[in-house]
Amino acid sequence: TVALLGMARAYTQQGELIKAAASYEHLLKTFAAGPHTPTANLEAGRILRDLGSNKQALARFYSVIHTTLKLAAGDQSNYREVVRTAQFEIAETHLRAGDYESAVRYFKRFELLDADPSERAWAQFKAARATELAGQTIPAIAAYRAFIQRNPADDRVPEAYFLLASLLEQNDQHRESLKVTLELLQHQRSIRQQDQERWRNWQKRTGNQLAAAFYERGEFHSALVLYRALALLSDDPAWRLPLVYQQGLCHERLFD
Repeated sequence: TVALLGMARAYTQQGELIKAAASYEHLLKTFAAGPHTPTANLEAGRILRDLGSNKQALARFYSVIHTTLKLAAGDQSNYREVVRTAQFEIAETHLRAGDYESAVRYFKRFELLDADPSERAWAQFKAARATELAGQTIPAIAAYRAFIQRNPADDRVPEAYFLLASLLEQNDQHRESLKVTLELLQHQRSIRQQDQERWRNWQKRTGNQLAAAFYERGEFHSALVLYRALALLSDDPAWRLPLVYQQGLCHERLFD
């Protein structure tokens, strides 16, 4: 079992997914039960999903749960993390397959598990995204707001701001969109050094997209507010000068 599992993982690392899937299949068929079974099913499911075999992938992820239930009571605690991961992968597979309503349901179930706070936050973000993709605009807006409020230090917060602002803009809630974008641009919470560049990237992307939308719609005062806030993000002339120019255009349109 050790040799077959090692070979399957080696094929995965080399990007030979078909051979990896065949190796996992051979392992699980030859040695149907054992300590390796939950982990092997989990890894096989990921490979099958990457190959586009979503139904087979789901079957493997469910096998993780079923085989773990058959373990001796003293061994189950060793596999709780694997089971939680399998439940998350089930939700992720539904999301990738475009079955957004099922994805929302499974991600929300994951939020109720005794998982690490960062994992629950990840599931909450994914549930919000799946809700948006399902076309449920109002619930998605509420979900993104709740995620930001509950997880202010999470790595995905700046992306959630971007998605929330974009969704509000698409839903013709322009004032709220402006408010959310300014909140992101003026974010003053403590940001870890290694996260600052990611925050800046999302701030720039969100601000530029919304400022351009306001300008094109003729809402020059709102565009001006955003261009001013964007200019404060960096002292680099290559960044600031185009934004100062855009401010000039807004003033011109406002006959100021």
